[in-house]
Amino acid sequence: MVWEPLELGMNLTATCDGFGAVTLKIELREEHANSWSMTGSMRLDFGHLPRYAEHADRFMNARGTE
Repeated sequence: MVWEPLELGMNLTATCDGFGAVTLKIELREEHANSWSMTGSMRLDFGHLPRYAEHADRFMNARGTE
């Protein structure tokens, strides 16, 4: 799966192998006179994705509750 917004400054790719390992790859870039780019990846266990989603939800919902 590849997701790229209309602004073209970010690209997110997710792949899953036959052993249940999910790789998320993100690329950030700015294209102008001082162009730059950054790429990073993370491997996750497919069985833990619901837990990761729960943690991300708690993190996002904790903002502004202080």
